[in-house]
Amino acid sequence: MPVTVATVVETNEPINLSAIETARAYASVSVKARVDGQLARVAFQPGDEVKQGDLIFETTPVRFRQRWIRPRPSWRGTRPRCRTPRPT
Repeated sequence: MPVTVATVVETNEPINLSAIETARAYASVSVKARVDGQLARVAFQPGDEVKQGDLIFETTPVRFRQRWIRPRPSWRGTRPRCRTPRPT
């Protein structure tokens, strides 16, 4: 191949780089539920910033309600199990 001579010309050419990278989270936390139930809704999008007190998850309230709202006893028609001693 013969050697040739050319005039230098300045131009803007795009540079495309392809690389494989790994991203790591800046910070992560563990979240534990205080009550049982199924996850009903996620209230944030991945990458959103959350602050203390923000709603993150919402669970179905069925099992929670069942645990705290119990049937109340019916006092009508019941007899006392023990008698109060009467003074003599």
